[in-house]
Amino acid sequence: ANGGLLKKIYLPRQLFPVSNLYVALVHFVPQLLILLIACLASGWHPNFKQFLCMIAGCVIVAVFALGLGMIFATFNVFFRDAENFVDMIMMVATWASPVLYLFTMVQDKMPAWFYYIYFANPLTVAVELFHYGFWLPSTELWQHWHVPAHLMTIWTPVALLIAFGTLFLGDFLFRRYEGNFAQEL
Repeated sequence: ANGGLLKKIYLPRQLFPVSNLYVALVHFVPQLLILLIACLASGWHPNFKQFLCMIAGCVIVAVFALGLGMIFATFNVFFRDAENFVDMIMMVATWASPVLYLFTMVQDKMPAWFYYIYFANPLTVAVELFHYGFWLPSTELWQHWHVPAHLMTIWTPVALLIAFGTLFLGDFLFRRYEGNFAQEL
């Protein structure tokens, strides 16, 4: 979408994926404010550990999204249909993360080895960190929900490693091929 700018002037090309992340953050802040107001209205009383989990969830999502954005921005320059895969991946990511269901449904129905693959998804960990930070201290609906085993000790560091690994891979691919962007566009 920004091919015309790339051809006309020189500017750091990483600006485009990063600016998309900033736009997403601008959209996220009002939603977060509404969530905070709703949580406060329902008796939200988080502790320090839950605040850290909320921050860790935000960092995981932002870093992972930026890494994927850089990877798919690179692919999209060379393969025009890559943008169609992004929409499909977004849909699959919504259903592959416990946004609309409890993680225990996966834990109870799937084999044990699948649970580990399921929690290797950084978005699954981020969603559970948000659940722990926002919903657990504010509502009684989650009285049957429990914190996933090793959420903070194992899964959060693993998710951070995968998210930062994705960012480094995305940055590597982006820098490696950015010299060809203008001619490919």
